[in-house]
Amino acid sequence: MKQIESFLEAFRQYVQEANSILITSHISPDDDSISSTLGVKHWIEKHYPSKKVQIVYESEVHKRWSVFKGFDDITSDQLIETHLTEAIDLVICTDVNQYGRVTNNPKCLVAFNKPKICIDHHKSQPDSWDLEIIDVEASSTAEIIYKLFYQEKDVDFAKILLLGILGDTGNLRFIDYTQVHVYDIVKHLVQAAQVNIQSFKASYDYYANESIEVAKILIANQKTQSIGDWPIGNTSYLTRNDFEKYDLIHIKEGVNLYTVTFSRLQKEVSWSIVLYPSKGKIKVSSRSQPGSINVRKLMEALKIGSGHDYAAGGTWEGENLQAEDKLEELLQWLKTHKPLID
Repeated sequence: MKQIESFLEAFRQYVQEANSILITSHISPDDDSISSTLGVKHWIEKHYPSKKVQIVYESEVHKRWSVFKGFDDITSDQLIETHLTEAIDLVICTDVNQYGRVTNNPKCLVAFNKPKICIDHHKSQPDSWDLEIIDVEASSTAEIIYKLFYQEKDVDFAKILLLGILGDTGNLRFIDYTQVHVYDIVKHLVQAAQVNIQSFKASYDYYANESIEVAKILIANQKTQSIGDWPIGNTSYLTRNDFEKYDLIHIKEGVNLYTVTFSRLQKEVSWSIVLYPSKGKIKVSSRSQPGSINVRKLMEALKIGSGHDYAAGGTWEGENLQAEDKLEELLQWLKTHKPLID
């Protein structure tokens, strides 16, 4: 509680002293990312209506989140650095604590000489911030936003926070005994928002036909493998031809659909990893179950990324890289390294 009070006091001071505020989060936003940026913006505009507040992502943002208040004010740009002008007095990053996950040019954030604030729950080693609250025990960044800012009944704010909490807990499936307090938070928010969870999820949690086609390709390319002492896992990939056929936003959706559902339906499979092309790089997405591989540590050991213990991602840079080749390299790496199990 003291940490929250101390952070909130300093946060208010920074906001009061700023005229123009930029809020951002990690590339390829998920539910918790969108929830936390919209949540912070909602609170600031409600309590400091004279402030100019903008949300900017250095990647595409799916329109399925358009049902949430404030979505139409989100800007998607290839270069976030073009928005880090002298007019910006304060930068707030949510659901991320490393500059390299916010932008492909992290030096622009290093060079930004005005206050930078971080609100996050990832265990990755954080970069330097003027003010930060990083609660690795929180189920989501939305949970932290709730504890910091949610007080009086606010229907729009409640819906925004439900988005992030349900998203990062897999609709409350990923909660362990240390996080049972989240059920009370969800109860409070569902009552405040006056929603049915099933109907609420259906309003934004859907997939385009193209995304489903991508997931089908990943299912077709799936291999169930046991390598060395590593637990049995599923691997899959997309080719450059797949990348040329489908929009990147549908590829990412299809990868997410595959990794969170089909990839771990088999009883003996406790983790999965997917490689897919993007422009000038190969992206990696990995998921695991508690007691199996710590995929965050795996991404960090490979020096390609980070994330959650059971949901993480990374990137190999290179114009001519093929996902099939990098997958083979990864399998060889696994053969010569001990399993990263918590």
